[in-house]
Amino acid sequence: MLQQYPEPSANKIDEETEAAIVWLKQTIEGMRNIFCEMNISPTKKIPLILRNGSARDRELLVQA
Repeated sequence: MLQQYPEPSANKIDEETEAAIVWLKQTIEGMRNIFCEMNISPTKKIPLILRNGSARDRELLVQA
């Protein structure tokens, strides 16, 4: 039995959450680039320093 793929519902899209996910993905990508460029093992835990970040950036960082 074949059924149509469900269509997304525009009223269920949360723009704030989508923006937070984009921010998180960009932050992780930046961190991975730094690890690679500086030849740091990805398993090594190092502190994240947020410079020139907005209040929203700091809020998202705490939530992550």
